[in-house]
Amino acid sequence: MSVTASQYIKNSKRGEVFTGVFHYTRPVRSKHDKAVELYGLLSVSSEVEIPGQNIAKFAWDGLIDGFEYSKVDSTNEALKIALTEATLRIKQLIANDKNIADHGVDVNISVFVSIGNSLYVGLLGESDIYIYKNGKIVDISEMLGKKNAKTAALVVSESDVLFSSTKGFLKKEMSTLIGFK
Repeated sequence: MSVTASQYIKNSKRGEVFTGVFHYTRPVRSKHDKAVELYGLLSVSSEVEIPGQNIAKFAWDGLIDGFEYSKVDSTNEALKIALTEATLRIKQLIANDKNIADHGVDVNISVFVSIGNSLYVGLLGESDIYIYKNGKIVDISEMLGKKNAKTAALVVSESDVLFSSTKGFLKKEMSTLIGFK
């Protein structure tokens, strides 16, 4: 399965909003190891100027640490642990920064784990996640919300396309993207 990540982002000049795309490749340690790649879309916002890029990187590093150091056999469970670790890091950051603690910060993470032909999706906060599969568009974020789940495993093929955006963008622009406007 080939994976391509593209970033089309314009962040606020005043520093109240930051959105970034992150990527991590696990080193292959033995001939029995499978290649593992993580891709993330992280958005951070507040009413006041914040170090959004630093907050997003702090959360991403927590997510990677949680994933790598989890001692579970299931990728889905490792992803849940990773999202929990990212949450703990964000809470730690808030506790240690009076400005952020006083004004709050909104953090949204959509993460994708690619292992061979398997794809796992994780969601913390709110984002739009869709997959185009067999001529149909499926709203993954809506399905996760209905099941009160943070993660899901997807069966994907070479012809499938996965889309992710900050909350509302894809939902609002979907008809344009698929050519109905």
